[in-house]
Amino acid sequence: ANQVQDIISFNRDVKQEPARGLYVGLLKLRTSVSTLSIFTSKSQPLMLPSIKISDNPNVSRDEWLWLQRVQAKTQESDVNPLPDEVTQHGRTFQQRVARGAARLLTRYNLDDGEEDVMENYYIYTREVIELNEDVSIVLLLPPPD
Repeated sequence: ANQVQDIISFNRDVKQEPARGLYVGLLKLRTSVSTLSIFTSKSQPLMLPSIKISDNPNVSRDEWLWLQRVQAKTQESDVNPLPDEVTQHGRTFQQRVARGAARLLTRYNLDDGEEDVMENYYIYTREVIELNEDVSIVLLLPPPD
């Protein structure tokens, strides 16, 4: 009877779709010689662990440029400044991403008590992952082992 209840719960959770919006999602992998495991949420087993940071699933060009620039600054010391209109809009976006990432890592006990998670984790800056027209994810990648 317990296994049947687990199957029913799993089936219900799999059918649950995320609400419209933009999310920060964590891509955390574990590998061994014969397996590849992806860290997922118990409540949504087919979705990466994620936190909603906006009702709007779209990322503007200015927001994306700012986030890429901030990510590049953590890796290089010499980065050209962006225009003021880009920095205001982008700074707000970067703060939303950073707060969402911090909440996400805290939720799954992965923050290790770090003050600034953006120093140790990386944002995948090649693209925003669009699950569908209503749901997009900015991927957070852990530091290399």
